Amino acid sequence: APARPGQVVILWATGLGPTIPSLRPGELPRGAAPLDQKVPFEVRLNDVPIPNGNILYAGVAPGFAGLYQINVLLPEDTPLNPSIRVGYPNALSAVSQTIYVTP
Repeated sequence: APARPGQVVILWATGLGPTIPSLRPGELPRGAAPLDQKVPFEVRLNDVPIPNGNILYAGVAPGFAGLYQINVLLPEDTPLNPSIRVGYPNALSAVSQTIYVTP
């Protein structure tokens, strides 16, 4: 089902880097471990960063080795079906993903 502006969506990713507390490769996380954000983590819609306050959680997905979870509150002005990118300013995901949004 498409998302709506103002709704919380959950994104899944791999390879987002170190967390606090740190995990060993292949370790199964037992709880939340947010990203160690020495460089600000970003979620971009149509290549425009959403406000950092809209990123409610970015870190490991408890119970899954190597999987990251990103909980995002979509801004009220989210356009229809924007491209979505996640990562760090100089290391963002490819421009090939779209999130389906309806008014």
